[in-house]
Amino acid sequence: MASVSVLPLSDRVIAGLHREALALQEECNAYFAGDGAADRQHVSIRAQLLLAGEALKAGTRLMQVIAWAAPRAAGVPARQEDAAVRPLVQAPESDVERVGALPSRARDLILASVDLYQRAGRVATGTPAPPPSNPPRGLFSLERVR
Repeated sequence: MASVSVLPLSDRVIAGLHREALALQEECNAYFAGDGAADRQHVSIRAQLLLAGEALKAGTRLMQVIAWAAPRAAGVPARQEDAAVRPLVQAPESDVERVGALPSRARDLILASVDLYQRAGRVATGTPAPPPSNPPRGLFSLERVR
């Protein structure tokens, strides 16, 4: 029987983040370098500048996730000193409110890059994900109206 190499859970999560970052990078490149040209023609010069800056930020975030995850996604064993040497680099932040004014496809790609970067950051630091919001549970804290 052949021996099957199984990566630890954290390495599998990182490999998944790596694959997702590569796929999202391809989508961003296709949109921002070509398919999005029609969208850019229908927005103001100010929005075009915002779009260009946010496209660079999205690409930077994704490349940082790819560079951080690549060694572990390739099966290179993690060592204690690797975490100190290869932290996830701080990425440029996007103003979500301003991004909301961009064309929908651009906005979706930018926000997806923000979400992916934040998830990679939580894995890198070992921080658990925030609990999902549960509006009905919030009713338990309300005082009873008499």
